[in-house]
Amino acid sequence: IDIPNIDPEIFRLILEYLYTGSIQLRSDIVVSIIESAHSFELASLKNAAAEFSSTILTSENSLEILRAGKQCECQNLIQDALNFIDANLESVLKSESLVNIPQEIFRDVISRETVNCSEISIFQAILRWRQKSIKSRDEAARALVGWCRIPLISAKDILNVVKPAGIVSDEVLISALAFHAAPDEFSASNDVSFKLRKSG
Repeated sequence: IDIPNIDPEIFRLILEYLYTGSIQLRSDIVVSIIESAHSFELASLKNAAAEFSSTILTSENSLEILRAGKQCECQNLIQDALNFIDANLESVLKSESLVNIPQEIFRDVISRETVNCSEISIFQAILRWRQKSIKSRDEAARALVGWCRIPLISAKDILNVVKPAGIVSDEVLISALAFHAAPDEFSASNDVSFKLRKSG
């Protein structure tokens, strides 16, 4: 039987599950199992794979697991992945998997109030994500930067890292440097870019 868009091993494991009611899950195949179970409307298998995924979250695989959870509507897995990413974002943003995630997943992660990460790390991760395909990702990277709290980056890094990147408007740069010069002037601002995230 030729089933398009599914790895033969995954298909074999799903057939075994249908015949035996059990499956041996592994970290290297669990995302494919979730996606295939979702496609074939095998809710019990999808739920079992999602529960397993929640127990193996790492800085390297959490973004891909989050993507699969969102794509396949696994709400508990989505929350577990987001909680892990919130607590470990510094290392997650350094993972090799970062450059392969869709813009929407990147946005969902860095827009959260509860992430434990420096703003300069978020900015540098956006640059690395953009670097994979500058031509096709430049506009998206500029949009993602809108979720980075530029004023909370040190003045030195704003001048040496952010400004040379060329993806932040002069208006934002001037406002950020003004914040460093006179932070009290911004204390009444409702703009969240001047406020620490809840984890900060």
